[in-house]
Amino acid sequence: MKEFARAPLWLREGLVFPYLGGADFIVWFRHRYFGRSVLDSMPRSTEQILHPERYAAHDEPTDVVFASGEPDTVQWEDNLGEFETRLLFQQLLGNETEAATLATGWDGDRYQVLGPKSDALVWYSVWDDAAAAARFTGGLQRAWAKRRAGGPADRRADIKQLTVEGRPVVRLVDAAADWKGWRALPAVRLSGGGE
Repeated sequence: MKEFARAPLWLREGLVFPYLGGADFIVWFRHRYFGRSVLDSMPRSTEQILHPERYAAHDEPTDVVFASGEPDTVQWEDNLGEFETRLLFQQLLGNETEAATLATGWDGDRYQVLGPKSDALVWYSVWDDAAAAARFTGGLQRAWAKRRAGGPADRRADIKQLTVEGRPVVRLVDAAADWKGWRALPAVRLSGGGE
């Protein structure tokens, strides 16, 4: 396992979490719902695995959908979830406890990598409340500044706390300073989720 120990944090934790986090969730589920099968109602997010009480409360993640008409070609689109958001902070800030605190309150997210020439990142995340969004915004500003330190001077990053459809949202945009998309940033709409 020497190779595994030298692997990047993201890879190590991403491979282990489904087993350890999943096992913890199943133990909790069997105690809470004795005799029922989790297959009848699978968790829909890593938030529900990390916080089983969210599963019990039927706290479903908010779906974040990019509006059509982005100025660039979408090279990749996905979401992180609470677990990978936590990993991002752990990797950039180096503090597991702080990473968990900053990711708590996650309610949904979606990002796009746009290109092929612009190499722009647009990431929207939805939060349970304004306090969680503000905590996340401050952490993301520190983490992203650390990530960009010594990076190309011709890139720009913008992190803003917004309200979309009455919900607290944080938007990160990282792209070349002359990216044409800065004039009309991709927008999102939300559905489902909330408490």
